[in-house]
Amino acid sequence: MVHVKQEVWYEREVTGNESYSERHDIFEGVLRVKSGGSLTLVNVTFNVADNGNIIVEPGGLMNITDKDGDPSTGDGCLINSSKADFIFRVEAEAAFHAANSRFEWSHDFSLQVLSDEAHIANSSFSSGRIELYLEGDGCTVLGNVFGCDYCSLASKGDNKRIVGSTIANGVILVDGGSGNVVEENTVTNNEPRGHGLIFFFSQNTMARGNNVSSCYYGLMAISSSVTVEKCVFSDCKYGLLVAYSRVDAQSCSFTNNT
Repeated sequence: MVHVKQEVWYEREVTGNESYSERHDIFEGVLRVKSGGSLTLVNVTFNVADNGNIIVEPGGLMNITDKDGDPSTGDGCLINSSKADFIFRVEAEAAFHAANSRFEWSHDFSLQVLSDEAHIANSSFSSGRIELYLEGDGCTVLGNVFGCDYCSLASKGDNKRIVGSTIANGVILVDGGSGNVVEENTVTNNEPRGHGLIFFFSQNTMARGNNVSSCYYGLMAISSSVTVEKCVFSDCKYGLLVAYSRVDAQSCSFTNNT
């Protein structure tokens, strides 16, 4: 039998390089990764108590990952909280990397990333309303799974890549910014008023190879310029809604939209 270390974390500031693996910990209080600090979690279950929050401050780095780089082996981290107002925030000028891990909680905002340096891959999110909020420029979101009842991923800022993710009963919202790419995602939304891809005030945006089904609007563009290539919109109330926008649709399929 493998012995898993367990510890209760209280108020903590990470100012140097710290790394933990094979643990099942409880966190109480505020965890702050300070400027110059680096915190790496490998195959760690982190249960956040009612008074717990996680903040990566400018100049800090947090890395949440698995043991072997293989998302199918299930040896990544689990960050879990039932706290209604739990805060997990990566500040501007901080760095955040997450791979092959799970984020589970029930509050309105899941993970708030305000930094330009963020890479989130092959992880799963389960929360109440907005699961992943991105505000920095140049972030990459690759191959993740989202399952919530409102908005899976909300993005502000420029030059982000949102690629290869699966969204159930949620939506990808790009609000403002320029040069963003939304590519090869699958969005299925069985909510009566749920939407697939939403672009507000977004310029020079590319939506390529996405598969959107069972939504109210497959794609909504408001005051935006969007190139839509090789996307499939099926079984939606309306495949496309365009208002005050330029949408260039190329090689797309619209089927069974009423």
